[in-house]
Amino acid sequence: MRRHQRLHSALICTMLAAFAFSPGDAFALRLVTYNILNYSASALREGHFRTIFVVLQPDILVVQEITSQSAVNRFLSQVLNHADGPPGTYAAATFVNGPDTDNALFYRTDVLTFTSGDHEVITTTLRDIDRWKVRPVGYDASGADLYVYVCHLKASDGSENEQQRLAEATLMRNNANALPAGTNFVYTGDFNVYYSDEPAYQKLTTPGTDPDGQAFDPINSPGTWHANFFFADIHTQSPRTIDFGGGAIGGLDDRFDFILQSASLDDDEGMSYVFWTYKAFGQDGWHFDAAIIDPPTIPEGADMATALHEGSDHLPVALDLQVPAMVGAPTAIDFGTVILNADAVQDVPVSNAVDLLIFGYADELDYTLSVTYGFLVASGPFQADAGAAPNLHPVTMLTGARGHKNGQLDVTSNDLDQPVQAATLTGTVLSHARPSVSGSAQTIVGSLDFGTAAPGEFPALTAAVYNFSYDSLQALLEVYDAEFIGPDSAYFAIQGGFAAQNVGAQPAEFVVEVSPDLSALPDDHTLTADLVFSARDQQDLLGAVDLSDLVFHLTAVKQGPCGAADFDQNGYVNLADFATFASCYYGSGTTVPPPSCDPANFARADIDEDGDVDLSDFATFALCFGS
Repeated sequence: MRRHQRLHSALICTMLAAFAFSPGDAFALRLVTYNILNYSASALREGHFRTIFVVLQPDILVVQEITSQSAVNRFLSQVLNHADGPPGTYAAATFVNGPDTDNALFYRTDVLTFTSGDHEVITTTLRDIDRWKVRPVGYDASGADLYVYVCHLKASDGSENEQQRLAEATLMRNNANALPAGTNFVYTGDFNVYYSDEPAYQKLTTPGTDPDGQAFDPINSPGTWHANFFFADIHTQSPRTIDFGGGAIGGLDDRFDFILQSASLDDDEGMSYVFWTYKAFGQDGWHFDAAIIDPPTIPEGADMATALHEGSDHLPVALDLQVPAMVGAPTAIDFGTVILNADAVQDVPVSNAVDLLIFGYADELDYTLSVTYGFLVASGPFQADAGAAPNLHPVTMLTGARGHKNGQLDVTSNDLDQPVQAATLTGTVLSHARPSVSGSAQTIVGSLDFGTAAPGEFPALTAAVYNFSYDSLQALLEVYDAEFIGPDSAYFAIQGGFAAQNVGAQPAEFVVEVSPDLSALPDDHTLTADLVFSARDQQDLLGAVDLSDLVFHLTAVKQGPCGAADFDQNGYVNLADFATFASCYYGSGTTVPPPSCDPANFARADIDEDGDVDLSDFATFALCFGS
């Protein structure tokens, strides 16, 4: 637990000047307490208060010495929500008009929430003590609640007054003791104590029999504060040395106004005090026993000194609080579809999601990571500051086996509302494609035999490429290239040219044909070549690799003239073939088959391939007869 040690007064003065509030200090969860000196609905000091609060910009403002509900309404409209007032929209918490003067709490509605049931009044023999509970917007857990006690203890020195202050402080302490351990609370207001050994102050700050209600001074400044130059930098009464408006005079020589905090606000975890932000506003340490408008001019300027002088006989006291961390992480992570043994990694962003434009300060997000079986992640611990770029954590999906993968990533953190935020992990792992030239067995070598035929009469054959045993958990097979190689590769072609295809359940079919122009080859020549298909896994998936080539061995025999004369293809040119030839004989120049001739036979009978069946063709047939 952090405890702040008091530094030498001269150093404090320097530090306070360096940390003087300015309009640029907006956007913090700022708590301010201010005795506004018997403020009523007819008060005419609103302009001075607006000057003060335009700079202070409180998110929670508690005041003492306000006199009525109408005074609360007027302060709200003419100071806080006035066009010349601080930015933001303010509301007033529940107000109870008790004996003597009263307390009130105002809050910025875009920063804090308050409900009417979150107010309790502690009655004393003099003035009521109020307890309000507020909560920063965006939080649901009670650990983000802040209980604000506001008191105006009995004034004046002397043992009788000290004992009355003790009685009042005891009532407040007893109430805080009844809060659950670890509750965030502050004691604020005009304590009217003169030194730290006063019974009332000791009642609030010592452990006692129940330490739950113990509070701590954020600046840890024990001592005799009254009329002591050593504490000039923290004195809050009076900024005046002349008598007007009913306020106290005498210059700044007393520390009457306080914000004391619970242990939970003093540990730098969750909601906590932001070190070095506690300040008696306008106090520079150089106005001991003097008016705040006296030289030297305070760092906030002469206009501010005048506003503080004219507004009240007390100075406001302010501090900033950090809010608890908020985890920012996705709730679903999809690794998509990958192939076996791929490096399937997703960078998961985890951030501290507190909006610093609203709160200004936030606890660091402390967190660890864990995943279910089938996934890997570094566990941590890790930290993330609000306003910083997200931390990226590589989460790996194991891809050694195919299947649909499901798991969970847990971000376990100090987020009060979501101590464990779960993200679903999903992905699919496919097996590699399985190239094959057959659908019944995986093999990478096949053949296409075009047989023996005359040029132009070879049949077209289909080379089918399969993704063997394909199912939904197997990658598609991409057939991305085809090449003919071998001595007669120039005489083969894919009909219409090659186009890449992705193969799933149905094979890719490529129609292969033999060139009709074989004039450069001798008769009865056997053409040989290989058709090689290049294959790989589909390329839009992680883990895709090149796969085995598929090879089709191609053969075709160029038929000579006698082969054409063997019409019945029985291996002999005989009388049966002559009868067929004779039915197609039609003479020179006649290119249309006679009625008795099948067109296919007419084409075969045209042995010299000049378009007709004439004596030239008969002469060749006669040479082949009997062979």
